[in-house]
This record gives sequence, C-alpha cells and structure tokens, in this order.
Amino acid sequence: GWFGVGAHFFFFFAGDGRLTYRRIGLSAACHQAFDKDHRYVLSAGVGLNYVIRSIDFAKLYFNNQWVDDVGFDLSATNGEPLQRESFSMLDLNAGLNFNAYVHEQVKLDAGFAMLHVNQPKHTFLGSTERLGFRYQANVGVTGYINERLQLALNAYYGYEKKASEIMLNTLFGYG
Repeated sequence: GWFGVGAHFFFFFAGDGRLTYRRIGLSAACHQAFDKDHRYVLSAGVGLNYVIRSIDFAKLYFNNQWVDDVGFDLSATNGEPLQRESFSMLDLNAGLNFNAYVHEQVKLDAGFAMLHVNQPKHTFLGSTERLGFRYQANVGVTGYINERLQLALNAYYGYEKKASEIMLNTLFGYG
C-alpha cells in the first residue's frame, strides 16, 4: 500500500455584493493493492476544508428599497433578517473507492463518499442552519481500445436534504 497527501486553495467572488468564497483544504488517502500488479486497489481518504464566505449587503438591491418613479433607494432599510456579512466553517469529508483492472483493457471503478460529515453551520442569517450530509456514489468503466484510444462511461449519484442528482457521462480520449 501507499499513502498520499494534498492541499488546495480556492478563491472566487461574484456579483454586485461581491459574494466571496475562500477555501483552503488538506486531504489524505491510503491506497491498498490486493495483488502484486496493483490490478485491484481499495482507497480510503479524508479531507478537511476551512471555508470563509462573505458578502457586502450594502451593495445589493432588495424589493423593500424600490420607490416608484425613482428606482432603488439604498438608504432605505432592506427588511431582510441579515445578521452578519461573513462566516467561516470547517467542513469534513470522507470516502472510499475501488479500482479493478478486470481485463488488460478494461478498468472498473466504484466509489462512495460522505461530505459535510460534521454538518457545519452555513448561513449569513445567524441561525442554526447547517449543511446536510451529502452522500455521493459513482461507478465507471474505462475501455482501452488501443495504446492511444480510450472510452470511459461513468455514472454519479448525489443526495443531500431530499435533493438528488444523477449525472451520466462519456469520455473519448486520444493521446
């Protein structure tokens, strides 16, 4: 087996209120092969992210600030229950993945992950709103047609707080 570690940094902002998202993350994974050729490998990993979100509400327009024949009056109260313009959180994630070369030219993989394990608070409203557990599952098959061509078929399912998504994709590679 072998062990890997990683780090990432992410930053973006958008819109009139400069909604800002900053994230720094660390991850670690352990990989265990079940044969000497590494054809069957089970991987387990964890990730921890520190996230800071902020917004400038003074630069946003709300319906309560609309004045007929005038437009938006930003000096008027916006009537929103906004409590703070920034918050931070720690977000813990974990997952498993299994890869198997079932044939010299065919690789199968399947994985399961759980995000927001610690259900961090996630709101500008100062309430107790928390991120829900997010479950993710994936399966895929990759066929190596020859030394330069490959075809991959993958499926993904995600579920969080009664919302779900399914994605199917195909990748054709040449190189």
